[in-house]
Amino acid sequence: MKIKSLFGIVAVVSATVLSMSCSKESVYSVEHIWGGDEAYCAFTSLAECDGTVYCTFREGGGHVFDNTGKAEGKIRVISSRDGKKWESVALLSKEGYDLRDPKISVMPDGTLMLLFGGSIYQGTTLKFQGTEPMVSFSRHGEPFSEPENVVFVNEAEHRFGWLWDIKWHEGTGYSVNYDVKANEALELYKTTDGVHFELVCDLLKDLGNEEWLTETAVEFLPDGRMALMVRCDSGSYMGWWGTAEAPFTDWKWSRMDYQLGGPDFIPYNGGIIAASRMYLPKSIKKTVVYLGNEEGWLFPVIMLPSDRDSSYPGMLLKDDELWISYYSSHECKKYVRDWASIYLAKIPLKMLENQTPVL
Repeated sequence: MKIKSLFGIVAVVSATVLSMSCSKESVYSVEHIWGGDEAYCAFTSLAECDGTVYCTFREGGGHVFDNTGKAEGKIRVISSRDGKKWESVALLSKEGYDLRDPKISVMPDGTLMLLFGGSIYQGTTLKFQGTEPMVSFSRHGEPFSEPENVVFVNEAEHRFGWLWDIKWHEGTGYSVNYDVKANEALELYKTTDGVHFELVCDLLKDLGNEEWLTETAVEFLPDGRMALMVRCDSGSYMGWWGTAEAPFTDWKWSRMDYQLGGPDFIPYNGGIIAASRMYLPKSIKKTVVYLGNEEGWLFPVIMLPSDRDSSYPGMLLKDDELWISYYSSHECKKYVRDWASIYLAKIPLKMLENQTPVL
């Protein structure tokens, strides 16, 4: 099903709604929770286990390369009981690898799982087949294990790429693999142990490969359908929204009205809440919260304090609030693109429920 394009109208309404939201400083809170002007911290994810909230992100000397020209990002995990006081519980590294974009999830048995990419560079060039999906686990409060490579059961069918997100449903985890160098792969995989991944279907059989489709957020709607929100990095640059019923091999796709960057979303109140980088206008890059429906239509409601290099949110429903982790460089003392910190926004759900789209 094709969503009717409202891009021009949405652009006008967006500016009004976002400016109104930004003036409500007392309605929601945002706190700096990690990082400083000597570090680049980015690409976040949130999960809660046994009353403790975990936030994970990449920590390094730059968006990719540090000031010596090396790409050696590490995976940091911090934890908190109240969202205010945070402590580090892990800092994972692997010699020769740039570890990045970690996603944290709770497996059916209560194990904490980290899924992230391991990139290998030759100088400043990503090596051919140079991105290896990796995992790490923390079982029953034990330290996170050393990074290990994902094993693809259908190795002959696997196009080398990036498993970017994972969500668990009825004992199985689902993740979408994309090609990091071209538009030749967008594949849905599944796992039961977090290490061995089996191909479910090729998503490009319906979408085609005219556009480069990359970071894909995965979720499950209340009726059991899987929903995918896909970033597009060529062509129209507008995102894609897909839904499918089990066994998740027959997909319905529609074009979205926004360009996405590091997207995430969760079902809520008969629709969805989403967060992503906004490129509207092109000269401004902000982290924005959206309300939407189960057909992938979005309406921006809150522009979080952010600027320049920012976004990649993690989202968590916590009591009567929505918690969103994200990164931004808007408070850096110097205008240096490759410095960024981690922030946590706490938004009362009532505030979102009171936002009514006018379209």
